[in-house]
This record gives sequence, C-alpha cells and structure tokens, in this order.
Amino acid sequence: MANSYIPRADSKATGWMRNFASKISSDPPRFFLSVDQSATIQSAVDDFLSAYAAALNPTTRTRGAIAKKEDARAAAEAVCRQYASLIKLNRDISIEDKMIIGVRPLNTNRARIACPQTVPLLNMAGCFYQQHIVKYMNTANLGTGKPFGAIGLQLFMAVTDERLDHNTPTHLKLVGTFTRNPMVVNFRGGQDRKRATYVARWVSRRGEVGPMSRPLSMTIAA
Repeated sequence: MANSYIPRADSKATGWMRNFASKISSDPPRFFLSVDQSATIQSAVDDFLSAYAAALNPTTRTRGAIAKKEDARAAAEAVCRQYASLIKLNRDISIEDKMIIGVRPLNTNRARIACPQTVPLLNMAGCFYQQHIVKYMNTANLGTGKPFGAIGLQLFMAVTDERLDHNTPTHLKLVGTFTRNPMVVNFRGGQDRKRATYVARWVSRRGEVGPMSRPLSMTIAA
C-alpha cells in the first residue's frame, strides 16, 4: 500500500502525509478515529517533517540527519498505512472523504477470480535414485500451464509399502506449492522400493482450492 498511497519521493511524500494528518486531526470522528489516534498520526508525521527539513537544509544536512530522516519516514509511513487501511475498509466513510485524505476507496466493481474447479493431470517425467520428477497438465486445454485463476499447484504425497488405489488417501502430506513444471521430489534413505502416491489440486491467490486429481503412483528407485 505504500506504493499505492504514499509517493516514493520525500518531497511528495511530505505533502501526502501532511494532508492526511491535518485532515484527520481537524475532524477525527469523520474518519471513525479517536482524538488519541489522530494525535498518534500527527505526531509521527510531524517528526518526519521536522527530520526532512533538517536533512534538506545545507547547514544541518549530515549523515546523522539523513539517517534520522529515513527512520522518521519509515515510522510515519507505518502509522499512516495502518490507519489508511482501516479507513479504506470502512464502508461507513464516504468515497469523497477517503479521496480528500488521499486514500483510494475499495474497488467494488472488481470481479472476484474464483479458483478453477478442474482437476490437474499428473505425469511421471522421471524416476531416479531417491528422486521423482513429476509434471502437471491443465486438463482444461491439455497444456502445461496453470489454468486462469490458479497461482500454483499443491502437490501431496503418501509413501507406503503398497500402491494406493483410492482417490484421496487420508495420510497425505503436502510436498509444496509449485508454480511451474517440473516438480522435483527427493526422498531419504529407508524409503527405497516403497511406493509414492501423488495427488494435486489448484490453489488461488485467496487460498481457495480446487478438487483433488486422480492419484499417480511410482516406486521409489533404489
């Protein structure tokens, strides 16, 4: 949010923070904040403005003054981001009031991207000593890329003495979330000649998941 709200340049950031703090200080209840919360914002911003002025003035511009300015900006940004987030998410604060203090309102028209409900197809691309190379395919178009709405693929595995024939073994462990092919799975000593069974599902940016794939099984090479 720092990049969205607060300009990178100190000269512009001071203007944003000064406006943000002063507008809130003039009427804290308008932004559903208390007087103490408003004072916290104003104090952090004032510290940054003072440190910035000292670092900008040729007669006081030292390494120490510049370092103090950087610390004061970081502290002021942290405070401003905290309260800007609360204001942005508060639907009882008007869009106009949010815009006045430099906070972009929520985009209620943005369509939610759902997690794809197709199942990935797993293939064994390589079987080596204590290592499997697994690849996934998108069954929607039989491609090797992720379907729209998925940021990755969660791969689960169970290592057993016998092959697992049911679709979703209950003792699966998450191997990891992968964003690209192929997926390398390494094994430790003692798992040689056992059977590794894999299933996978798509996961979205919001953490939503799709259905599990059909299992893929392969012996762990000794």
